[in-house]
Amino acid sequence: VLTTDGSALSWGGGVSFAKVWDQKSSGTGGGAALAANTWHTRTLTNIQGSSWLTLSSNQFTLAGAGTYLINFRSPGFSIGRFRSGLYDITNSELVTYGSSNYANEGGWETNFYSEGSHIATQTGNVTYEIRIIHHIGPASGHSYGQATSLGIPEIYTSVEVIKTS
Repeated sequence: VLTTDGSALSWGGGVSFAKVWDQKSSGTGGGAALAANTWHTRTLTNIQGSSWLTLSSNQFTLAGAGTYLINFRSPGFSIGRFRSGLYDITNSELVTYGSSNYANEGGWETNFYSEGSHIATQTGNVTYEIRIIHHIGPASGHSYGQATSLGIPEIYTSVEVIKTS
């Protein structure tokens, strides 16, 4: 049975859900691409869900032992070839890559997303961040996501986490 307390979802039996994401005001792009061919940390600004997930300085921490399914997606716009990745700060390792993508540097298309997932079995707290690497840069303030300018918040990089045990 899926239940909510207004800020968190729970399936009972120890399964729960939380998310973090990058939210900016309407018309604000996802950020300017930095140097090419180098991993860069993506911005994360908002959090919703369980107390076992915290957010600080673009890094999220999964608190305590358990098994977690981490799904992430990160946009690119006009930055050529790019990929995202899930980086484990605690153990200093890139644990998985997102899908390969190509965002035409002509800038006439929509955002493209690099998406990935990882199953983490932890014995204690682990801190992660989402990173991106691309072959064109530096570039405009919309390179990490093109704004829609529809008068509602812009959403860019996002991470959804399901704790299964």
